[in-house]
Amino acid sequence: MIFESIALVLFGMFLLVRGLPLRFVWLLPFALVLQFAMQVGIGWFLAASYVFFRDLMPILGFVLSVLFYLSPILYPVAGRFERFFIWNPMTPLLGLFRSAMLSAALPAAGSIVFLLVVAIALFTGGLLFFRRAQGTLADLI
Repeated sequence: MIFESIALVLFGMFLLVRGLPLRFVWLLPFALVLQFAMQVGIGWFLAASYVFFRDLMPILGFVLSVLFYLSPILYPVAGRFERFFIWNPMTPLLGLFRSAMLSAALPAAGSIVFLLVVAIALFTGGLLFFRRAQGTLADLI
């Protein structure tokens, strides 16, 4: 989070020096907080799960590869597969980053609400799961 904050300041200075529009730059801190909440929640869940299931690493590698290709990082969301991208929480998050950095159109309000709900659910679910498993983690390690 610290590196992203430093990069955010440098990016803002770059935009000011180049004279580029700062229309949606205010979205970057919001997107970073949502990304951080999702990462921490998933991290808590995986940290506790890895103690119980030692073979989680190869499965996780496969799942992350699939999620990478299901996230619209290098290509826009359009066409007949659009309905699959709607359920991926990375789609509105990447849309927020695109809007902030490229002055692109904002994602739909419904997708941002969906992203908020997923981020809060992952954060609280991961925390609750980790706290519940915390008593048995020391015994299993």
